[in-house]
Amino acid sequence: MYKVNIVIPSITTDSRLIRCLDGIQNLNYKNFFVTLVLDDNKNLSKLKKFKFKIKILFLKGANMSTKRNIATKKFNSVFLAIIISVEIIISSPPPQAIPLIAPMIGLFILGSS
Repeated sequence: MYKVNIVIPSITTDSRLIRCLDGIQNLNYKNFFVTLVLDDNKNLSKLKKFKFKIKILFLKGANMSTKRNIATKKFNSVFLAIIISVEIIISSPPPQAIPLIAPMIGLFILGSS
């Protein structure tokens, strides 16, 4: 079974990012890994509490679009989810989102610009 790569471009591991990751951890769907794209390696100890696999890239000063694009190319996956803004906290996915993570869908965007 293919894993979903959840790409999250962010500047740092602030409380908004941690709340977003908490929401991801509470998803019923478990066949995924998270790719974080950060500016620096400060406060990475906050990530140890999560039970899912987290891959990290450091791209200091890159804008969010560049971070997203590089992460999707580096950690290629058949299925891709992109958290565009960590302002949007995922406490539980909307019911209509679950069917979108299916073999016919290659891209599912959570969030807004």
